[in-house]
Amino acid sequence: MGFLGQIKFGLVRYLSSVPWAEGIIGRGGTRTGHGEQCPGGLTRYYVGQGHLLMPGAEADDFVIDKRKSQDWIKTLGVILFLSLAGLSSPQRAQAQTTISICDRTPQVEAAILRVLGKTEADCGSVAPVELATFGRFNRSAMFVQNDRTLTTLKAGDFDGLTNLRNLSLSGNSLSSLPAGVFDKLTSLEDLNLEGNSLSSLPAGVFDKLTSLEDLNLWGNSLSSLPAGVFDKLTSLEDLNLGGNSLSSLPAGVFDKLTSLDWLGLSANNLSGLPAGVFDKVTRLTYLYLSGNSLSSLPAGVDKLPRLALLHLGGNSLSSLPAGVFDKLTRLGALYLGSNGLSSLPAGVFDKLTRLEDLYLEHNNLSSLPAGVFDKLTSLRALWLHNNDLTCLPSLGLSIFYLHLDKPKSSYRSCGVFITESDGSTKVSEAGGATNTDTYTVALDTEPTASVTITVTSGDTGAAT
Repeated sequence: MGFLGQIKFGLVRYLSSVPWAEGIIGRGGTRTGHGEQCPGGLTRYYVGQGHLLMPGAEADDFVIDKRKSQDWIKTLGVILFLSLAGLSSPQRAQAQTTISICDRTPQVEAAILRVLGKTEADCGSVAPVELATFGRFNRSAMFVQNDRTLTTLKAGDFDGLTNLRNLSLSGNSLSSLPAGVFDKLTSLEDLNLEGNSLSSLPAGVFDKLTSLEDLNLWGNSLSSLPAGVFDKLTSLEDLNLGGNSLSSLPAGVFDKLTSLDWLGLSANNLSGLPAGVFDKVTRLTYLYLSGNSLSSLPAGVDKLPRLALLHLGGNSLSSLPAGVFDKLTRLGALYLGSNGLSSLPAGVFDKLTRLEDLYLEHNNLSSLPAGVFDKLTSLRALWLHNNDLTCLPSLGLSIFYLHLDKPKSSYRSCGVFITESDGSTKVSEAGGATNTDTYTVALDTEPTASVTITVTSGDTGAAT
């Protein structure tokens, strides 16, 4: 190859690897000679026989859009370097190599050919450099989804796709994954396996996906997880394990996920969680635990200082420990609906000054502590319907959405009321129809100064 040919060769090799060059290089037309005009205002040029320069090129041709030729100046230094350095014969030979993808899982083969703009007839002659373009330009994602006939994958299905960023396998009928199936996807950032029938995961199946940021396993049939299955996913930010059949989690299962921001464990069969399961995920912002069988708040939730949303709806919580939410000062939404809560501790929400949405619907609450919502200065929406309340504590003026079973005016105000008559003081506790007690205090003489009367009730819903 002459000096000019080496320059052209270097130009195309460089342009095919940089994002800003998209649109400068294309392909089309039929080879008739140097400088052939092609559709769309493109001009095809040639470097010489025997050197495949870019995906889809024929006999070392490439297409340059003269309308964007001002961008050539950006390549000058690289072109000069490449033209002086040259390329060895083995490199040129490698550039000519083609492989067959005809033996890959049919749905995967079809998806690859679709992205490359090829047909089934081309499956035996795909250049490795073509597969390497996945992840560049408009080829960042590949979708092999919503095909219920797809029940299995082969270990080499994704070989060569080292630059692929997004892979969706959702809505298929995959019941298992072969070991190493994702090992070559070292640039993958988003993997969607939602809505399959996976009952287990091979150990180490995600170990090579060190760039992965989003992993969706929602709606499978996973009943357990291999120990350390997520240990290599140090870039992971979103993990969805909801809608499975998990009854337990391995100890330390999330310990290496120090970048985790969003965790979904809803709609499983969890009755408890390992001690310290959240200790290392201190950046966690959204935690979904709804639709399980938790009878108490998982230990360690109070060690998540960045938590903005906590969903505990649809569990079996009958009570809450005092101060349980005191350290979650950034919490903006708290879901406690559809549990078995019969009472709330006094001051349980006092530290949640950023809370905007509070869900307490579908519980067994017959009374609420006086002032239980007083410190919720940011509260905008409160769900209290489907309880047994007959009275309401004071509500802040910031609330613009209040969901009750009947108009607010139908509820009495909860609290302790004192009336004096004939030398006696009558103390009434308004805690609901079944929690109203009347106390009569006899005084020796009519008081001439203020008298303080304290009423202590065994009912945790009573005021003191």
